[in-house]
Amino acid sequence: SVPLLANENPYGPSEAARRAIAAAIPTANRYSGDGAGGTEELKRLIADREGLTPECVVLGAGSSEVLFMAALAFGTGEIVTADPTFGLLRLYAERAGTTVHRVPLDAKMAHDLDAMRARVTAKTSLVYVCNPNNPTGTLLPGATVRAFCEEISPQATVLVDEAYFEYVDPKLDASAVELVRKGANVVLARTFSKIYGLAGLRVGYALARPDLAARLSDRRVGNIGKLGYEAALASIRDRDFVTTSRSRNAAARAFTVDALAKLGIRCPESHGNFVYANVGARNRQVPVALAERGLLLTWNGRPLGGDWMRVTIGTDEEMRRFAAALREVVA
Repeated sequence: SVPLLANENPYGPSEAARRAIAAAIPTANRYSGDGAGGTEELKRLIADREGLTPECVVLGAGSSEVLFMAALAFGTGEIVTADPTFGLLRLYAERAGTTVHRVPLDAKMAHDLDAMRARVTAKTSLVYVCNPNNPTGTLLPGATVRAFCEEISPQATVLVDEAYFEYVDPKLDASAVELVRKGANVVLARTFSKIYGLAGLRVGYALARPDLAARLSDRRVGNIGKLGYEAALASIRDRDFVTTSRSRNAAARAFTVDALAKLGIRCPESHGNFVYANVGARNRQVPVALAERGLLLTWNGRPLGGDWMRVTIGTDEEMRRFAAALREVVA
């Protein structure tokens, strides 16, 4: 079967990461990092790349743990998020008893920042912005996000989830990291699970000013594994792999959007490694029919709900197979 459901890099880890994983296997009986479970080298490399100090970097088991830590550390009041958006922060917060206000996306399936701003009250302690947004792939301009953060952050912490930012054309300057450099009340969530192809090894990180980073770190529940740590070290040094993966994804994504358009199916402009397609009432049957043909859009083969389906961008061959199967199903 072809998994087109979890926004993974279909090409796997880089060759450098694979070599690092293999080399680390004999020491997998030891805890991760630079002796005694330390992780200072990876923090230093991330900090150097982002123009920060290592005290601004918090590692987690994927960005999922970063979101969990943020829900506990900053979800002390109410939380404002978009809808639909990546749901783990909301899930964690609601399970902890926090009220979460969901603000519908705008007509272009992007964050409606005006409506989110209007939903912020004196009770709001955390605002969550996913950019590019999952599941829609839509991107808010970097300047727009930064202006929103600067306006809201004196009232509430703003968490910007940049899990897919490496897939964005660097010329678009979409990251909010400069606000962390300025010491704003802003936290960024990043991951090695997506473009770096390490989803199964669970390495993510947060970027925040030192006091916010310390609050996050206090909520950590474990350590990243030895193999994941070594793979992340090798991956962050391998810039060519990121560039190549971004380029290959863009080409396969363009092919997929074109194939959908030929079937009369529209998508908002995506800047991630997935597309969000409006298939209308047919969405009740399409994921099931594709699963029968070996193409998995959801874990259980059933539709996510509503009129939209999210399709992870696979290899060129996988997307050709997807397009051919979709033509059969729609016909």
